[in-house]
Amino acid sequence: MIEYSSNFIYICLDQLSEKCAIMETNKIILPNGMTISEAQAASSKHTEHLHMEKFAKGHYVIYSDERSPKGNFIRANANGSEDLMTYDPVSKREVVVKRLSDAGKGKLAYLLKSPEFQKVKKELMRA
Repeated sequence: MIEYSSNFIYICLDQLSEKCAIMETNKIILPNGMTISEAQAASSKHTEHLHMEKFAKGHYVIYSDERSPKGNFIRANANGSEDLMTYDPVSKREVVVKRLSDAGKGKLAYLLKSPEFQKVKKELMRA
């Protein structure tokens, strides 16, 4: 018999709670006719497209995640590399703290390898 104080029970309850939350997001219909899950997927796809446009123009994308301590941010460069950055208010410039990943190895580098990225690049060249 499993004791209620065991970690196994808490792990099971967490998993069940997560599955219920996912089921709910698939049931709720938003005013635009999409479920919450569909709207989240569409939003992610749109965000990826915006990032691809920035990279195709040679610009960088700024974001933060678990690798960026408070006061720092991550700069994803157009070559697929990433730098940990901070802002110096005295010089009013962004300062590289350290390189997080080399060219083609960053978290968003997968976008540069996608067929859609080549399409975005061609569209921008025509414009």
